[in-house]
Amino acid sequence: MSTTTHHHRKRFIKSDYRMNYLCSQDSFFTPFTKENRSMSPGIDFESSVRQATITYIDVLKRCNPNFDFSSIITKRALTSPSTPAHNDYHDNCKYDYILYTDEVIGTGVPGVVSYGKKQGTRYRVLCLLGQGAFGQVVKCFDEVNKTFVAIKVLKNRPAYYRQAMLEIAVLQVLNEKFDVDGSGHTLRLLDHFVFHNHVCIVTELLSINLYELMKQNNCRALFVQLARSILKQLLEALVILFRNGIIHCDLKPENVLLIDVSRNIKLIDFGSACFENSTLYSYIQSRHYRSPEVILGLPYSSAIDMWSFGCMAAELFVGIPIFPGNSEYNMLFKFINMLGMPPRNLLDKGSKTSKFFRRKRPSEMKNKDDVWAFKSKREFEEDNNIYTEPNREYFTYKTLDDIAMKVAFRVSSSDEPHKLEMRVAFLDFLKRALQWDPEVRMRPDQALQHPFITKTPLPSNYTLPPTTEPLRSFPPGTQLTTEEVLQKIAPNPAAAQKLRTMGYNATTYYQVYADGLSKGIVLNILNSNPFFLQPMTPPALIRINQQEEEKKRRLLEENKGNILYQGIGSSTIQQEVMKNRSLFKEHSKKEEHKKQRRQTGDVFSNKGMETLSPRAEDFLVAQSMKIDQQQATSYAGSNITLPGSTSDGSMAGSWSTQAGMLLPGGTTIGTTGGINPYD
Repeated sequence: MSTTTHHHRKRFIKSDYRMNYLCSQDSFFTPFTKENRSMSPGIDFESSVRQATITYIDVLKRCNPNFDFSSIITKRALTSPSTPAHNDYHDNCKYDYILYTDEVIGTGVPGVVSYGKKQGTRYRVLCLLGQGAFGQVVKCFDEVNKTFVAIKVLKNRPAYYRQAMLEIAVLQVLNEKFDVDGSGHTLRLLDHFVFHNHVCIVTELLSINLYELMKQNNCRALFVQLARSILKQLLEALVILFRNGIIHCDLKPENVLLIDVSRNIKLIDFGSACFENSTLYSYIQSRHYRSPEVILGLPYSSAIDMWSFGCMAAELFVGIPIFPGNSEYNMLFKFINMLGMPPRNLLDKGSKTSKFFRRKRPSEMKNKDDVWAFKSKREFEEDNNIYTEPNREYFTYKTLDDIAMKVAFRVSSSDEPHKLEMRVAFLDFLKRALQWDPEVRMRPDQALQHPFITKTPLPSNYTLPPTTEPLRSFPPGTQLTTEEVLQKIAPNPAAAQKLRTMGYNATTYYQVYADGLSKGIVLNILNSNPFFLQPMTPPALIRINQQEEEKKRRLLEENKGNILYQGIGSSTIQQEVMKNRSLFKEHSKKEEHKKQRRQTGDVFSNKGMETLSPRAEDFLVAQSMKIDQQQATSYAGSNITLPGSTSDGSMAGSWSTQAGMLLPGGTTIGTTGGINPYD
């Protein structure tokens, strides 16, 4: 007897009727059956139908390339939430730009005023790669260069677009000055622009990160050969940063990406990076990779990246973080259990030491250096009026010795006889990377020469080789001043004063900051006005800029001597030189005549010309500055690129002149009018 209820039979009858109708001759749909397949042997109909369904729009475009399908395509929002709320309804309530699939962003989008490093760029949005507190990262197709790229779209808030400009600065100096050929495994910056008040950073598209790789490996240890290759490349990246005074500040497996399916890696996400001469924030680094000096409130340097590196090195063999603390107190608890108590000199200097430690009573001291005791969980909670979660253990390893000697070492059959030697070298490697004192901690260039990386036996009395550059301090007076920066960006006093006092939105801030970068200057991001505080230009960049300026000066002198005095060179070049000289003389006469009229108070020229308005006078000064730039190119023609311009036309020229700075809306710095500050 059937147990089917009346309700189920009713549903079955309805479904059966619907299917019978769809299969009838009167239906708009005739099902594809096995009999049809046998009538057309050799054709995979299922694959064809599946492909036509997935690439439906492409199939329609192939049928009729001239038809506009934009009206029948409903774009899917990639941003969540996707309800418009701010920025002329381009942003959601979190100030994220609402991105849609198949949307085109860039400086070449008709009807959108956008500024960027390159002009006429078009990036078609394909899918969302990730999102966070900073904004979103999307995969895009570059319609100009026909390549796939990754674009980080920052939130439309002052703190985020200012931090984005520092990320652009770090990537740009790495790409153009410190790691030009990419041998340092740093991310390649392709473009940057402002779109609807959002700073967008265009970089190369990479594969999965180390965290995803270990997840795919079921959180097991990687093969030693693969782990060593990854660590070596990461050290090469850290050497580039260390030698040039750059701190990554967020080194972790999620920020180390593989290139395709190869073993090569790239270090990404410089959104938290800073320069050693201008450390910005005290709360940095992801918690599981946070260094002791940051937790204790000590001054930090690039040594914090080596601590994070040591944590990552152990994690590649354990499979999970070795310090998975749920709070900073719990992090110190795990540090002490595995490494012992920190040295007294660190605790004495830490601004947050008293938060986690208490001074011992005389009866508790074992020696003169034994003055600090780590607070118990109850003491910490009572003193700081806070609750902390209990400590949790995720593995049985208690010390670094346990990790190095007991963790599974996956090696090839040829390396099996040397496994114990490799374990000993790995233990020494970890101990030197995870030192409490940053002054004692192993440097990246020293780590590259360690026997574990070079795959050589560890000597019994092994000592680290001397480092090429020790940790540095940057006392006041070793960097550029605000006045020196303004002299380079806006030599005209009126324009400089305007820059000091004007309000900035995302677009104007981007333009001023990018203009400074084109002149080798990294402006300060801690204030809404980039000229309110001293610039952040690292000494390494200042040194390179000085060397390049000296090289240009020598080249000009050589060309001047060869062409003008020795008569070497074509007549065309000599004519260009004479033309530039005559223009310069004419400009000098005009300036001298204008100066005399100002001194005598004569507002009319000898020919009875009317008084020049301030705007007209600024225009004439701007025209004269163009003559100056023509004169300054080179005695050999236009072979030398001026600051602020490139051979391919990107970032063409500076947006500032001595007469003033042209801003969106036609406002000129140095003339009447102003810019509304960002609201």
